[in-house]
Amino acid sequence: MTSHVAVSSKDFVVAFSDSQGTVGMESEVHGGQKLFFGPDFIVAKAGSSLITNPLFAQLATQSRDGTVTASNLHLAIQEYLQKEIRSHHWGEVQFLTATPSSDGKWIQSYMPEVFFNFGSRECFGAIGSGQTFVYRMIERLAILQCPWTQLPLAGTYCVTKRLADAANESLTVDDTHLVGLIANGKCYAMGDKRITPSYLDTPILEHWPSVAKKFDEITAIAETANSLIDQAFRNLHGVWSGHIEIMDAAVSVTTANEVEGQFAQLESKLLEYFAWYDGMLER
Repeated sequence: MTSHVAVSSKDFVVAFSDSQGTVGMESEVHGGQKLFFGPDFIVAKAGSSLITNPLFAQLATQSRDGTVTASNLHLAIQEYLQKEIRSHHWGEVQFLTATPSSDGKWIQSYMPEVFFNFGSRECFGAIGSGQTFVYRMIERLAILQCPWTQLPLAGTYCVTKRLADAANESLTVDDTHLVGLIANGKCYAMGDKRITPSYLDTPILEHWPSVAKKFDEITAIAETANSLIDQAFRNLHGVWSGHIEIMDAAVSVTTANEVEGQFAQLESKLLEYFAWYDGMLER
């Protein structure tokens, strides 16, 4: 009962997760932390929290003392499974990681029941029960010729949110999002106020209400940008009949300019958030 989606570019990565899970066989819970934020990496977990929560706790200790970084993250996850978890339970978990790569391909997936090692590097990754809906949205973006792996940070954030929202169509996925970003060599966390994080640096945990408020502001801008993009395509619906009204075309140009403005505002808000986050950790 999970959805993770991550998109990377040469200089950054954006990852979204939902927060829905189960306790036992039937009890549905929300607000769980499914992303781990290292100094320069992100780990997304899917499957049994009985297995993945102790891993996150271990990574929290190891990343604080500097024994685990992006360079040896995958080895640390593999060693945890080999030393702590009986192999017939490996099929109960999957992982998605984001670690820096000069070619822009930050994302790798890991299915320990099937493969010995992490998969090849990609610019995109999705795991969990919501991924079917994510891939449907990717098909739609392809039809619309969206260059979704070549956008700047603000555009990538909007596209990744669109993919995460699509996953919410699954009954086993919620819309309570936790977001991870890596930019300028640093990792940043933010998310919905309904998230109850456990594995974050103390200053961020203590100021989670402030984090959530800033996340709401950023989310509102991204939603406006995505709504404007959708409206622009609706204005051009006449192309199906071979005729577009001049006014509709003009409105679409105006809308594109508005999207550009929203992207600029979103980029500014994200940079402000990074500076605020860095300041919190330096106190």
